[in-house]
Amino acid sequence: LVPFGEYLKYILMEVGGFTFYYDAYHHTDKISHNMRILIPAPMNHAATTAAWVFGFLLLGSTIVPMRRFDPEGVLKLIEEERISLINTIPTMLFRILALPDDVKRKYDLSSVYTGICAGAPCPVETKKAINELFIRQGGRAVYTEYEASTETGVADPLIPRDYIENPKRLESTGKVGRGTDQVNIDPETGEVCPPNVEGEIWRRSIGTIFLRYGGVPEEETRKMFRVIDGKEYFDEGLIGYVDEDGFSYLTGRKKDLI
Repeated sequence: LVPFGEYLKYILMEVGGFTFYYDAYHHTDKISHNMRILIPAPMNHAATTAAWVFGFLLLGSTIVPMRRFDPEGVLKLIEEERISLINTIPTMLFRILALPDDVKRKYDLSSVYTGICAGAPCPVETKKAINELFIRQGGRAVYTEYEASTETGVADPLIPRDYIENPKRLESTGKVGRGTDQVNIDPETGEVCPPNVEGEIWRRSIGTIFLRYGGVPEEETRKMFRVIDGKEYFDEGLIGYVDEDGFSYLTGRKKDLI
């Protein structure tokens, strides 16, 4: 059993994982007085759900879904619908950036305060380029991301003020503690890695403390955990390191994915 105090801690950490709503929510549309969220991705995907469910159900935002993704259509809707938050994946950003420059320059993007990218790793060059576009057409850096899994939930977002303060952090996936507890372990010694030393990533969150895989014996679920300082941490199958400021950097995987 998990003590109530610890359960409450992870509930609050999960809520803290949605810090990417802050700027968009506090700069609501001057006409509707509401946060307006553009959804260009399928609404059944977990990353998309994280945007529209929390934005719509919990914050009462206006949701603008697209029937299908169109790169210029995204920019057009941002201007027409006065979008303050957009939820994308890296491929969408690639295609927006691939538009002719004269097309990208046509649209006013100044309503956007948060541009979330999730669902896959995003190259640093793409992060920089999309920020350059929004700075030029809207006046501010908006790139926001989080690394997540079904088991852990949203893990430790990266938000603009992080990398504005230190540009190196644009290479990270966010700050540990905004959604999960994270420990990096040396696979050879089993010891916790010091800052800037690569190791296996193990996480503990509201999703992992009650995790059970259906249809398999309990011992199969338990194989995904290890006890660190008396608490169970979930094996993310990821390799990376945490810097001296607590920002997490992914460098590889130890599990194959299909």
